[in-house]
Amino acid sequence: MKLIIYKIFLLPWIITFVLSLPVTGNAQTTDWQDLFEKEVTECHSIPESDYVTGLIFNPAGHSTYYKRSRCLQELAARWRDYSLCNDVRERHSLFFNGEGFSQAACREKVAAQLEKDLEAAAAINPDTFHKLASASFDRPHYVGDNILFRWQTRGSHPGTYQVRVDIWPNDTSSPVTIADYNNQPLGSEGHTLQRTIPKQRFREAFDGQIPDNEVRIRITLELPLRRHKDLFVLEQFPPEMRRSILNMRARIGGSTP
Repeated sequence: MKLIIYKIFLLPWIITFVLSLPVTGNAQTTDWQDLFEKEVTECHSIPESDYVTGLIFNPAGHSTYYKRSRCLQELAARWRDYSLCNDVRERHSLFFNGEGFSQAACREKVAAQLEKDLEAAAAINPDTFHKLASASFDRPHYVGDNILFRWQTRGSHPGTYQVRVDIWPNDTSSPVTIADYNNQPLGSEGHTLQRTIPKQRFREAFDGQIPDNEVRIRITLELPLRRHKDLFVLEQFPPEMRRSILNMRARIGGSTP
């Protein structure tokens, strides 16, 4: 709870930081900044004078509006961005009320969305994020020229996780990624999962020959910011809270010590 209260005051800066993040690797598959700018450009491409009126069956305050203003207001709420409200114009009409699309209404919608985000984050227990429990690498005959990678998780927070396997060709070298599964769905309970990794990837990492001795392996399980709403809910939990790392030494195709 202290984490959530603390984030309330930092939320505007968090949003700015998230939108400025570069896309690196596979952990984040969407360039959010490009998407944001694209959607803002689309709104501004709507002629400023285009409007709709006479919507007598709409809720109060929504019977007339400028199309660009509606677009920007909806975008402001979607991106939790108060600055977009500055360009929202209320349309005044003798017979129809357009105050539902105005700078004040826009800011109210952004504030309401931010409040929902905080409530959603407060309902999440970070201890429920899936963590790695164990892993093994085997070479059963039925997988052909592959290594069978098995791993177990514990946790109950559902989502689409990323699983990455790195190995060290030797103790002084840099790690080499031999597997990266960036669309691994996990549900509301622990899982036992398996994937096959082509032996060729190991051979390439070890200059053509898979060693018989134990090698250093790192397995990373992470809940990345894949969906738009994750930017404003899961982002309130630091990456290290959404990530689990299992370091081990194992013989490729042998038993896990």
